[in-house]
Amino acid sequence: MSVDPNSSSSTDPLPLIGRQALVETILSSFEAAAQGGAAHIAVKGPSGMGKSRLIEEIVQHAEAQGSRVAFIACRPGPREDQLLARLALGLLAISPEQPPSEQVLHAERLLRDLDLEPLLEIIDSILNGDEVEMTDEHRRAPSKVEQMRQTQDQFDLDDTEADLDILEATEIAERPDDIPPTLRSVSTPVEALIEISEAVSKQAPLLLAFDDLDAATQQGLTMILSLTGRLYDLPVMVLGTFSEGFDVPPEFKDVLTLGALPHDGTLALANVRLGGAGLNSRLAERLWEHTSGHPLHVIMQVDHWRAVNVDTDDDAIERVPLLSLEDAFRAAFTRLDLGQRSTLVAAAVLGDKARITGLAAVQPDRTQDDVFNDLQSLIHTIWLSRYGVGRRATYQFRTQIMRLLTLDTLGVEKRKEIELKAGDYYAVSAPRKLNKVENALYHYQQAGTLDRALAMLDVVASQVRNAQTDSEDDQTRLTQLYERAIQLIDNNVDYRKHQAAYAEALGDIYTSREEYGLAVRAYSDYSPTISSTTLLSKLGLVLLAIDPSRAITVLERTIPATRPYEDRDLRWRLEAGIIWGLSLTGHHYAAIRRSRDLLGELGSTVSLGAARTLIRGTMGMALYYQGEREEASVHLESARAGWGARDYHEGVVFINQVLIDTPLRDITRLWLRMVLRPLLEQPIRTASPTDETRP
Repeated sequence: MSVDPNSSSSTDPLPLIGRQALVETILSSFEAAAQGGAAHIAVKGPSGMGKSRLIEEIVQHAEAQGSRVAFIACRPGPREDQLLARLALGLLAISPEQPPSEQVLHAERLLRDLDLEPLLEIIDSILNGDEVEMTDEHRRAPSKVEQMRQTQDQFDLDDTEADLDILEATEIAERPDDIPPTLRSVSTPVEALIEISEAVSKQAPLLLAFDDLDAATQQGLTMILSLTGRLYDLPVMVLGTFSEGFDVPPEFKDVLTLGALPHDGTLALANVRLGGAGLNSRLAERLWEHTSGHPLHVIMQVDHWRAVNVDTDDDAIERVPLLSLEDAFRAAFTRLDLGQRSTLVAAAVLGDKARITGLAAVQPDRTQDDVFNDLQSLIHTIWLSRYGVGRRATYQFRTQIMRLLTLDTLGVEKRKEIELKAGDYYAVSAPRKLNKVENALYHYQQAGTLDRALAMLDVVASQVRNAQTDSEDDQTRLTQLYERAIQLIDNNVDYRKHQAAYAEALGDIYTSREEYGLAVRAYSDYSPTISSTTLLSKLGLVLLAIDPSRAITVLERTIPATRPYEDRDLRWRLEAGIIWGLSLTGHHYAAIRRSRDLLGELGSTVSLGAARTLIRGTMGMALYYQGEREEASVHLESARAGWGARDYHEGVVFINQVLIDTPLRDITRLWLRMVLRPLLEQPIRTASPTDETRP
């Protein structure tokens, strides 16, 4: 007997074999959920075991039964707005291939049918905010900055969770009086999607399927769990797949493990792959022992036998080649024609959800038509999956292990060459789309061209700052840019000054938002060196809202570093900070004594009037909150007169707030806002690796 290389195989390149019991278990839970009891199920297992294929099977069953299905692929590490958009499309049964204008019209009709028409504005913003073409490797695990956000309450005295909550990104501009009471509190995308989920689930069973959920960003995963956690009382199934080593969140009540195929499942898969030709029993046993039931390994091994037309007669059984998964992959890769290999390599470099335009851009010797033809062949084999139709479709590897093995076929220099082309491709439209900025930065880093990456980031950051520096969206965008830059060059000795500049810029944004816990982390933990006088000054001052004792130490260390004439104004701000720090820590006498010594040093010199006003105002504040109201009023009134004479309205307002007994924490924030603002208005400049002029 011989294996015919031309025999037909299953119509699906990755048939689902040996998983029927698992499919029935999940569908049974879905039926129970449809009767009123929600189900949250996680499926976990190694790459190549068929998790994505399993979830596709469940989706097909659910759709065939008339259920509403939202299938969200999370492997590309999409941003939160992308996840929301994909979820909205599924809930409203909108094709992602429809033009945006048609999507909105479709959404309007469906929301009207659900009696949820007032939510259209939020849904419109969700759909218009979606972008694609993300790489995934740099979004796999929580970044240092994300970890900083997760632990920020350990460092900040005030509750800033609302400021950081990505779920509160969009507000309804106007809420007419005729909005039903249940909708009047809906002001965020997540709340809107929860309302839609509830309405849809009343019409048909609802399945929310998240493939490769562990590949979502930390914030994306948190958002999904927040949303799905609100659906426990609805007839909804939430199904998610996770890689083997990922700790499944406790929100998933049931965890099913997708392991290797059993003996009979392995042989059934091999027979299906051979078009029903069947295997010699001895060869079947060798296949089972060699692959240990790994589905992808079985498929690739059998494909290799078909390709080389092995002799399976009894006398030749022991000579039939058995390949490792890696060797079987390389053999299959080599059998592709040059164009298909080139396109597959491009897809591996660009990452999941690549489009034809990007795949062609990194293959300058090939046209988009060439790439399109390659892709049509690759999706009918074991290599790629397609999402969407035509040239707007996106492509990703069927399993992550195949993408990684494809990357392994590249030499170091060849991969750098392609990574550089990928960086240039994304950089073209980077100023307009933040996700492309991140992609360009990632690929430039992989290509070893950090200089080009940072130069582009500086240009984009400058454009954002110069456009609308007071815009909340622009501030958020700048924050993300600097966070990404810090991740790129963290602890790279050649870019220490760059990292210090980005850390200071990031800290300044947090300081301007009065998110002082995050500012402290940015100024200290994310800067490789804290030798800059301005950075130390800002760190010491923001610490007054977090840890006054530490603030005093930093400020006292910084004052000797100020230059007598150039930093004269800065020095008095730091001195005022020490006074207030001493008062906050209960060293009232020391605070007043230091204030009087400084006022004596300032004397009546005209050029130091602003400094005298600041010290008097701070001294008056310290006295007032110690209960010395009568003595405090003299200094407070003097400060108010000084600020009034300079038309400094904020200073006058500050004195008024002290005199109406504003709580201590709030008055500290008002004082910091007033003292820190001039330090934050200085231009942000990054240094080249050889620039020695920055302090």
